Amino acid sequence: MTVPDAVDGASPWQQRLLARDLVGVCIVQDGAVVHANEALGDLLGVPAADLSGQSFLSFVDEADRERVETALAAGCATPDERREYTCTMVRAGGTERAVELHGTTVRYEGAPAAMEVVLGRIDRETDTESLYRAIVESSRDIAYVYGPDGRTELVNQRVTEFTGIPVAALEGTYLLDFASVVDAETFARYADAVEAILTGDRTDAAVEMESEIGSRTVTGEHRLTPLERDGQVEGVVGIARDVTKRKERERQLSELKQVLTRVMRHNLRNDINVIRACAELLADSDDEEVRDLSERIVEKCNSLTDTSQKATRIERAILRNGDVTETDVGDLVTEIAARADRNHPDATVERRGPASVTAQAHDDVDLAIQNLVENAVKHNDGPDPWVGIDVERDARTVTVRVADDGPGIAPEEVAILERREETALEHGSGAGLWLAATVANASGGGITVDRTDRGTEAILRLPTGKD
Repeated sequence: MTVPDAVDGASPWQQRLLARDLVGVCIVQDGAVVHANEALGDLLGVPAADLSGQSFLSFVDEADRERVETALAAGCATPDERREYTCTMVRAGGTERAVELHGTTVRYEGAPAAMEVVLGRIDRETDTESLYRAIVESSRDIAYVYGPDGRTELVNQRVTEFTGIPVAALEGTYLLDFASVVDAETFARYADAVEAILTGDRTDAAVEMESEIGSRTVTGEHRLTPLERDGQVEGVVGIARDVTKRKERERQLSELKQVLTRVMRHNLRNDINVIRACAELLADSDDEEVRDLSERIVEKCNSLTDTSQKATRIERAILRNGDVTETDVGDLVTEIAARADRNHPDATVERRGPASVTAQAHDDVDLAIQNLVENAVKHNDGPDPWVGIDVERDARTVTVRVADDGPGIAPEEVAILERREETALEHGSGAGLWLAATVANASGGGITVDRTDRGTEAILRLPTGKD
């Protein structure tokens, strides 16, 4: 069906509605239908052509006619008037159909008219209940619905699989009557969250609880959300996931971390110190080969100590992920460049860019930049190492660019940075890059490292501060 040439002022979406039979649409002028599409004819049980010339109100239930007549008159009289209302329309044969009317003003043959979009109303309550039931029953997690009195109205089969209690026995009960909650304080928090939602709080809640079900102790993660009908909270939808294995895994990892941090690293540092002390005693040997071996041992001990310290800093950066503050990165770069210049007199360290520039950065950003600079100097075996440190700022990003004229970063070191695997700790520069990447990510930024024609370039990007 095409849009009548007599219709003027209809917006593109109104024209599409008129042209397509997706929903019922008609144009009413002086109370009579002057144009209707096939979809409206189907809705009312009358051929669309037979609707033209008939009173629109003749299809409206008598109880709603006065209200609809007033709305149509207002629509024809007021330009750009938009209306939304409901009424009951009478189909051919006398059957009734609840509809929603969405009206707006157009011009038909030069005179004001009302364009009405007629939508058959869906029994929303029935459909909503069916939807919730389908969601609950198909959920792979434990799913349940509490009614206004806090009793279970609906549960899915997963509850039976988890507890061994038939669904029929659970409906109409309080679900946790069948579980002995280990922590009374946690249970009280869960009960308070359910009650808060039932008394009108529309905020979702999440509670993790340990319960004894039969001979098992399980940890469940319960997520609660309001069930609303017609704008009123009438229940609570709960989704419970068994996270027992995950919590046990977290506990095991925590214990492993304590072993690695408090025992192995401590013992490692002590043993390295003993080895270093013994090697330093050998440095006074009359045998040149022994002295050379002593020097190599001390270097390796220093390298292992440095790697251990970097591992500790990486761990701290990860665990303190939220400690991001405004930091004068320009000032930090100046200090780090001066320190590198003092510690490596054979190297040329150039610092360029603004002296002061503020970024949002993790507390360990100084260690990240220092590691990039140290890598650039230490891994350059040329006679006159050069390192350039540039600080740049645009509207959104502060960039610290560290370039060198060394042999270029090895591909495996770049791969370590991309994979973020523990093998980074096997390489001195890899651990430093990993630390820098961890700090950059914790700051909301990032890092890239590439080989260049001259050597290596590492680029650290951080969000700008307020300066």
